[in-house]
Amino acid sequence: MTLRSRGKRFFDVLEQDSAYQIASAPCFETYLNNGMEDGYWDIEMYIPVQRK
Repeated sequence: MTLRSRGKRFFDVLEQDSAYQIASAPCFETYLNNGMEDGYWDIEMYIPVQRK
């Protein structure tokens, strides 16, 4: 599974949530390691949500 398809799947699932939706605010990522070393990135994604 590519990074692009994982990202799309993540947002598709989030959009199907019956209680929350993506809020109109900035999102950001925190990188927890240096992925340039082994090709794998550990990240935390912060995506603003709000009740529907």
